[in-house]
Amino acid sequence: MKIRRWNKDVFSNSKHMRQKLIIEIDQLDQQDDEGTLQESERVLRVDLFSQLRSMDERELAMTKQKARVEWLSSGDTNSKFSL
Repeated sequence: MKIRRWNKDVFSNSKHMRQKLIIEIDQLDQQDDEGTLQESERVLRVDLFSQLRSMDERELAMTKQKARVEWLSSGDTNSKFSL
């Protein structure tokens, strides 16, 4: 039960955090389009992109892991051998 609660807390927060990162990046992009983006904000924008990419990689790894668990538990219906 503790693992399920942790999973819900971490990954439901992940979706909120991802949305927040996208909004911040969009705001910085608008400033860049207007020509008012400062160097420190450019560095921040790169960091936000890095965080977003890292988050996407973790979500992809989790999705692959869940698919593998599902495949292992249900077996492969296209083969004669299953666990």
